[in-house]
Amino acid sequence: MEKKQCISAIAQRNNKKRVFEEKERDITAGWSHHASRALHRELLLCHRSGLLPREKPELQCVLEHRQREQHKQKEVALCPPSDLEVKLRTRLQKIQVYELEEEKKSESLQNVPEFVLVRGTLKRIQTFS
Repeated sequence: MEKKQCISAIAQRNNKKRVFEEKERDITAGWSHHASRALHRELLLCHRSGLLPREKPELQCVLEHRQREQHKQKEVALCPPSDLEVKLRTRLQKIQVYELEEEKKSESLQNVPEFVLVRGTLKRIQTFS
């Protein structure tokens, strides 16, 4: 009796499996390249607009991102800066100082009357007397 039940249970599983495989074949057989492309496009749009459920809650993702950033900052703080970084930092400081000087010059020139600026650009003409 038990053998017959086992055999019938196995037959039912195989039958269900066959039915599922046939349905799957029917579904995928009707797909063309354009249909799968359209489905992919729709999935992307849903994902971008946030309609699809995420694997993790947003708060958990934010906390993990914050922890990763803090870990990276700690690693950067522990290792000494390379020679290239030192040179780039000094170059950046020089550029910033130069830009500040240029701003000060332009501000001081804005306060000067126009005739003084024109006088400075005129060429010196020698007169022979």
